[in-house]
Amino acid sequence: MKRLILVACFIYMPTVVLSQSSEFVGEWLLQLENDNRIGMPAVGSLVFEEHEDSLAIYIDGGPVNLLELNGNQIRFDFDWSDLPDLMHISIMDGTLENGVIEGIATENGENRGAWLLTPLMIQLLMIQYYVVFQMVSFVCLMVRLALK
Repeated sequence: MKRLILVACFIYMPTVVLSQSSEFVGEWLLQLENDNRIGMPAVGSLVFEEHEDSLAIYIDGGPVNLLELNGNQIRFDFDWSDLPDLMHISIMDGTLENGVIEGIATENGENRGAWLLTPLMIQLLMIQYYVVFQMVSFVCLMVRLALK
């Protein structure tokens, strides 16, 4: 009986991990409150891919270390270099809620500011909507001028 329970746990566990990670899979726009170099906001891209029984994460094309994934909570770190070429490691703790991931970045235990991930597809749709809106506004203006 103990063996049966143990086997069931090994079969069930990857399913739980994959179902948790599938909500994260995709391309995201990363917005950092503070980029740690000049104190200004920064943006980048973050990609989550299913990889074996976990997630593979890439920031601007480079690999990221997944530290923890527990339900809608995620923790990962990545290294980066500043203008004098000093290496840093930022730890990102976040929560997936209502289709976005929000969290706090820390470095050496010090709060480095908030960060936000929004699905890249939503950002592209918003840009397309804006372009179409501008085109329609322009056409309406031209029609109004033509009718005068």
